[in-house]
Amino acid sequence: MVRVIKRDGKCVDFDPARIINAVLKAQQAVDKSSYNSAFKIASTILEKYKDAETVEIRDIQRDVESMLLANDT
Repeated sequence: MVRVIKRDGKCVDFDPARIINAVLKAQQAVDKSSYNSAFKIASTILEKYKDAETVEIRDIQRDVESMLLANDT
């Protein structure tokens, strides 16, 4: 299981639901909410880091932002 290093230095298990919720909130802010899109982004992030022992939250945030901008969602 991938562990995420949070900004405060704590290490927690990767939770795709947290990414889905964050993406949905961002999408709702621009009236483009799509659970399927949010799920796809979370799945892509999990796949990208599946072999990593740990990943920093900043890296996940950067990847999510890039995907949102690329998909204009």
